[in-house]
Amino acid sequence: MNDLISAKALLDTVQEGRQAYFTSGRHATVVRKQDGRLQYLELQSADKNGWHDFTDETLKHHFGCQKSHTVSGMKYEASSLLIDAERLMSNPEFLSFCGYINTAQGKQKKGGAGSVK
Repeated sequence: MNDLISAKALLDTVQEGRQAYFTSGRHATVVRKQDGRLQYLELQSADKNGWHDFTDETLKHHFGCQKSHTVSGMKYEASSLLIDAERLMSNPEFLSFCGYINTAQGKQKKGGAGSVK
């Protein structure tokens, strides 16, 4: 499955003034649409924390989205996910995920490569 196509289709459904949990490729974040602009929240960068506008290259370069996925020559499907943030606030599993966006250096949970995820 093409990450870029499925991610864009999901992001097109983000409503003005609302926030949502979004994951695609190799990244997960909170997204919002404000003043007609789609933005994502970065909280684990050493110097670029805060809201950033999506550009044509954001999904490919920041999220690691790809046109297809293979392992040892075998294709597999990857998924993208978008969930309204208000629905998640009472979910204990989601609150546990929030540990991955804790910016305190010694308390950050890291992704597989041990870097900003």
